[in-house]
Amino acid sequence: MNAVSDSELRALIKNNYLKFLERIPSDGEIEYHFNQIKTKKISLNDLDSIFQNSQEYIDLKEHKNQNQDLSDEFEQIISNNYNFADISDSSSPEPKSILVTCFNEETKKGGVFFLESNSLKKLYDENACYGIFYDKTNSLLFCVARTMPQIVVFKKINNNFQKLKVSFSNYIFSEDAHGCCVLENKIYLVATEGEQNGQKAKGIVAPGKDHVGKIIVSKIICSNDEIIIKDSQIFNPFDCTHHHHINDLSILNDELYLSSHSYCDKNKNFIKKGAISKLNSSLQSTVLHSKTIHPHSVCFFNDRLYVCASGLASIFSIDISHNSTQLEYKGTNAYIRGLLVTKLYFYFGMSITKSRSESKFYNLESGVLQFNRKTGEVKRIKIPDIYDSIYAIISIN
Repeated sequence: MNAVSDSELRALIKNNYLKFLERIPSDGEIEYHFNQIKTKKISLNDLDSIFQNSQEYIDLKEHKNQNQDLSDEFEQIISNNYNFADISDSSSPEPKSILVTCFNEETKKGGVFFLESNSLKKLYDENACYGIFYDKTNSLLFCVARTMPQIVVFKKINNNFQKLKVSFSNYIFSEDAHGCCVLENKIYLVATEGEQNGQKAKGIVAPGKDHVGKIIVSKIICSNDEIIIKDSQIFNPFDCTHHHHINDLSILNDELYLSSHSYCDKNKNFIKKGAISKLNSSLQSTVLHSKTIHPHSVCFFNDRLYVCASGLASIFSIDISHNSTQLEYKGTNAYIRGLLVTKLYFYFGMSITKSRSESKFYNLESGVLQFNRKTGEVKRIKIPDIYDSIYAIISIN
């Protein structure tokens, strides 16, 4: 190859980033390769193979293949005729009270808010809460944080919420806690990074996520104005050594359902596809659905499962008994997380700091979106300016 000038060499390096990694490199990245070539540690002819063998290129190629597979599946899902029967036939009343958790990705501060009259009214902001669950039997609201006190509890008395004292005994802290639910006087927390000082993941791991996720189950004892959380036990839903970014739990007919960004098959092979799993009494998973990217916020309405495909800016519904999937909502360039389904609406969160995984752009706005399931009308409800993300949306009837 004929000699090239320094400016031409830098331009060639930049073109390799555009060609193989589909992005503009930083000045530091260009200078790194420039110096490698100038000091003859590599040659200009080596650049193509260096980029093609890079982990970033391999990950990008895999992501494109994954999106293509999902696009093919989308075509089948979208081709299904939309059936409004579950809307018109439903006798479920619209919720009188809706709660939303908001936080800031950078500061990690957050709060729990009532959604009232198209605005958010603060309930709690002493500790950033993520997953929330309302125990209708005992009129208790459970909020999960990633710092101690990890579980905050409110008692609903008439139309007011009173914060209760929470004590912990033989409690195991849930690292990177996400979703939670309460069943038969036990609280189930999704510890996406497992227990404190827990099991390091082997093999394939997500960036910044290098522990095996666990579900941590603790007993709940209610005594006057105090809640005791005690005697925690640890369960590994996939019984493997991988990190799967498990995140949210939901309950239908006293059975638990879990969402995760990946899963293991019966031979413990790592499958990099989002999954919805049913958990047995030992909290071991059976995958029911794997046609999403970054599933979050599993919930049920009229015995049909709904889930946010966060990485696809979409909402799906799944008829588990007939193994059929229906696309309910498709947005653009939005990381959708936090979902409440009612007879007339979808309420879901749009986070400003996260865009779709295949997009290079951030969202311009964040907020709770109210989507009319019958007319398609969308209304945006702003969240406080100090927050940029939404995790959970639930109703209290």
